Amino acid sequence: MINIKEIAKICNVSPSTVSRVIRKKGYVSEKNRTLIEETIKQHGYVADESARILRYENSNTIGIIISDINNFFYSLILEKLVKDFREQNYKVIITYSFENLDIERENFLSLMSYRTKAIIFIPTSDQNRDIVDIALKRNILVLQLFRKPYDDIGSLTVDDAHGAFLATNHLINQGCHNIFLLSVNVRHTPHRSIGYIKAHEEHKIRYNEQNIYRFSPNDSIKDVIKEEIIKKKPDGIIAGTNTFGLNTISAISELDDSYKHIKIISFDDIDWFKLLKISTVAQPIDEIYHAIYDYIAKRLDHHQLPKEHIKIIPELIIR
Repeated sequence: MINIKEIAKICNVSPSTVSRVIRKKGYVSEKNRTLIEETIKQHGYVADESARILRYENSNTIGIIISDINNFFYSLILEKLVKDFREQNYKVIITYSFENLDIERENFLSLMSYRTKAIIFIPTSDQNRDIVDIALKRNILVLQLFRKPYDDIGSLTVDDAHGAFLATNHLINQGCHNIFLLSVNVRHTPHRSIGYIKAHEEHKIRYNEQNIYRFSPNDSIKDVIKEEIIKKKPDGIIAGTNTFGLNTISAISELDDSYKHIKIISFDDIDWFKLLKISTVAQPIDEIYHAIYDYIAKRLDHHQLPKEHIKIIPELIIR
């Protein structure tokens, strides 16, 4: 791996000049700054924070990048996963990208600087290929969760299209014909709309494309959904995330009793839905976290094991 002295030689500047650019402190001419930054990017240099902090200690660290800090489902997975890793004497660093590819990039660089052995992340897009490649070149094990923008890297996804089919099929069997689907507007994620459409087609019922909504996972959609409910009067709503589910419940609670008949099914079987008797598309937490842990642990012990694309099948829980 290239070091500061080698970068300085390539750029024909002093090592201290390179250091100022890396630390973003002190004056460096715009010309030299641009040259140094391009060289750093081209050669995949990452400042090794662990050299200062853990100079005499081998890193035994696993990094995790979560895309949505408000998603309770992710927190439930993290709780179990971190506990198991720590029991095996791994340190765990958790970071958040907030569905922002630039922050995701910063997280990767930060985790690599601490010489992590593995990075588990929920990708925001396919636009950070270069930084992912740097991690792979440093022999860092990388695993994608719930989205699969990089086909050549191991992944664990949930068949959300099948989950949406189960939910839509159940609502149709319950007599619903005007069903909202509140999905996520994220590329490379399993499309819930595929299952929604399939269920309508199997029942030979025409669906309304305008009933398929796509929101950013970080959006608070309560007011939007409230307006749409008043305007279109759905008899069923499928919420594609637990956050959207809670927003839907809040929206309906603010409406009069004429809207209380609306049937709700939400993805993610969190405790709130159990208490409120809300049917859910359950993504099996124990199966997911065991699969993540096993994938990482086995490959850290046996580096020759090939990548896998693991798909988890959800189930419908009726309440």
